[in-house]
Amino acid sequence: MGVRKDLRRAQRRTDLADRARVELVRDAHGTVREARTAPLATRTTTGSTADIPFTNAEEAPDAVVLRRKQGGRWYPVTAAAFAREVTETAKGLLADGLEPGGRVALMSRTRYEWAVLDFAIWAAGGQSVPIYATSSAEQIEWIVRDSGARLLIAETAGNAATAEAALRTSGGSRVRTSGGSRVRHLDGGAMAELTLLGRDVPDEEVAERRAALTPDTIATLCYTSGTTGRPKGCVLTHGNLHAEAANTVELLHPVFKEITGQVAATLLFLPLAHILGRTLQIACMLARIEVGHCPSIKPDELRPELRAFRPTFLVGVPYLFEKIHDTGRRPPRG
Repeated sequence: MGVRKDLRRAQRRTDLADRARVELVRDAHGTVREARTAPLATRTTTGSTADIPFTNAEEAPDAVVLRRKQGGRWYPVTAAAFAREVTETAKGLLADGLEPGGRVALMSRTRYEWAVLDFAIWAAGGQSVPIYATSSAEQIEWIVRDSGARLLIAETAGNAATAEAALRTSGGSRVRTSGGSRVRHLDGGAMAELTLLGRDVPDEEVAERRAALTPDTIATLCYTSGTTGRPKGCVLTHGNLHAEAANTVELLHPVFKEITGQVAATLLFLPLAHILGRTLQIACMLARIEVGHCPSIKPDELRPELRAFRPTFLVGVPYLFEKIHDTGRRPPRG
């Protein structure tokens, strides 16, 4: 019996390995110019990434899709609860004047509200414009002006002050909120403000905005970090985001389950202004993989969160893991 089980496991692993065959494209001199694989996920022809929370809520309302840290503890968030929060925030954005195709800039570190806002902007028919929380006033001014964002939601009062200073420099008339200020910030109650603002907006208005989206609708403008000049914006559609997330799930999730035998859950600390962190978040939502958010990548701050959350997999760059390893091996002070 044990031999048969081992053979079946070996066959499954061979099948998994064969799913992603790499094709090398060479030039006339034999130099490899491109490496590519056929897509594993079927190309979506209807709907958008905005549908993901609502599909989860309909198919598995009690499934825990996120965990949110409050008061030092991690609390589960079900698919139904997350979809409800996305709807409430989307209604606030509609009440605040977000038009179909309108752009909202998000300037924040990695945190739970980022996920809510991203899906809410999409559900309201808008487009999100991520901005790194460390961006300078000059970079903020350029991204807002270049993207045409009409609302900027920052994380902290300091972020908001930097953004407001940048927008005053450029005239400050492009970004506004219904309350007259140009910027909202999360630590100042932006989520509660939006929920209150949208309390009289029917849920059906959000459903109509979401139903109008297609895979070809623009979802987001992702800007480079600006280290080599002005940040450069890349236009990504809902189809682009879905293809990357769905293929990531199809490629890696079966391998994870086969090799580890564990339930996938991750603590996301990558910046969501970067497409890697963003894709991972969408992929986790698509596959209903439990995800939490940590705003810091400093080893001394990240390690306690890893201990408390206990993720079964992590995604990061090698340098970060080397720093965590070095911190863990460092002799205690004194």
